Amino acid sequence: MNYDAYIGRQQIYDRNLDVFAYELLYRSRDGTSADVQDGNRATSQVILSALSDFGLDGLVGKKPAFINFTRWFLVNHTKIELPADRVVIELLEDITLDDEILLGAQLLSARGFKLALDDFIFDERADEKMNDILRLVNYVKVELEPDDDAKRLKQKIEPLRKFNVKILAEKVETREQYQACYDLGADLFQGYYFSKPEVLRQHTIPSNQAALMRLLNELARPDSEIEDLVRIVQQDVSLTLRLMRYLNSAFLGLPRKTESLREAIVYLGFNHVRSMALLLSSTKVSNKQESLLRLSLSRSKMCENLVDERERGLRDRCFMVGMLSTLDLIMPDPLPKIIKSLPISDSLTSAVLRHEGQEGANLAAVLAYENSDWDALRSMNHSPETITKIYLQSLKWAEEATMIFKEDDKKKVGTIELKK
Repeated sequence: MNYDAYIGRQQIYDRNLDVFAYELLYRSRDGTSADVQDGNRATSQVILSALSDFGLDGLVGKKPAFINFTRWFLVNHTKIELPADRVVIELLEDITLDDEILLGAQLLSARGFKLALDDFIFDERADEKMNDILRLVNYVKVELEPDDDAKRLKQKIEPLRKFNVKILAEKVETREQYQACYDLGADLFQGYYFSKPEVLRQHTIPSNQAALMRLLNELARPDSEIEDLVRIVQQDVSLTLRLMRYLNSAFLGLPRKTESLREAIVYLGFNHVRSMALLLSSTKVSNKQESLLRLSLSRSKMCENLVDERERGLRDRCFMVGMLSTLDLIMPDPLPKIIKSLPISDSLTSAVLRHEGQEGANLAAVLAYENSDWDALRSMNHSPETITKIYLQSLKWAEEATMIFKEDDKKKVGTIELKK
């Protein structure tokens, strides 16, 4: 089963034909299709890929990233954490301009985001809301049709000149179209004449939907605390990995590497965790990797449970080491390569890869148990009876962590889940 993440990327050029920005585009899980059945899910997948699967720096460098927003995202944008100085938000052409959308756009602009209108055609007879949005946005994308001649292009572009916007000619497919738009003063250009969208691929892990539902419920509570979040996020390998990758984003500018999931959540804050969980909850996943995910959780919990409950910091690090040690079972990359891509400390790296320190010793004991190496366990001063008890406790915890919610439980997060 393929769980890889795919994303399309197409260059946007300025009048000097230098790359000005990139548009990030949804691609299906087979990497070949751009067919969008659910706009919210497509936008979620693009944002997830940009923030945690690939990273903005890996996708666009220091250039702006144009990302399509559906109506839901425009109205509920405060639930999604994005770097305003790195992202241009595109208002899709099928969004009805009403007071709710205008307010959402105004608030996004106030947050520092630049806005673009997609596939826009100016209509002199339109109501004042069209003029209001044109006075607010920074870019207007004018879509070219195959039969557009110079006269038709002039009719599309000239009326926009009275607004303080940059005009982006998109779907430019011939030299003649480019020259005509250039002569009419278009500022930016995009289309097959310059480059086709490039499809990029990254390995990923399906998420534990049950844990995400629990997390969204917890985040909806006004008295939610860090300990509550850590307890639930630990149940989702995918969310943990994505938070760690997100933590590694250059635009966050975080001061040092982390040693535990608790530290990562403290660094990121509740809003970033909520944003990532909300995006993940809208994506479709299969349960075919459930056994591997359960193994990851039970191994992590075993590593933690080998430590006295009073040593919270060590328990946190041991849990993280256990989880990290399973990533090569779930993903096709070798473990050293995966570990190198994450912002974890040298001590955790050595524990995972070389079984050094107390965290590494606990991992070695758990691996010995999984392989029924009783002699090795005795040499580590672990009795088979004691570690078997810990294993059964950890397995029960892992099974409960992956248990799917009942429909009544799902309704509890209805106020914050993405809807079509």
